[in-house]
Amino acid sequence: MLLLKIESTFKDYKEFCTYTFNHPSDTFYIKKTLSIAVLCGMLYGFIMGMYNSILQAFVSAIKVPLLFFATLAICITLLYQL
Repeated sequence: MLLLKIESTFKDYKEFCTYTFNHPSDTFYIKKTLSIAVLCGMLYGFIMGMYNSILQAFVSAIKVPLLFFATLAICITLLYQL
């Protein structure tokens, strides 16, 4: 079920862009996309950390989404300054 939601979010990008442009006050799709990005980042970090230890797995599960969004915040601001 979750995989179908993830797949539909990335395959129907035109619908996503059209809907968010036409309905800026409705943030359902944006929240859905952000939650999928956080969950997938946590899963990826957990699996990476499992190669070392279980403690490292939990730390990496928290660290990977934080680093992703920190990098996104830095790059977005620099993109619009130039």
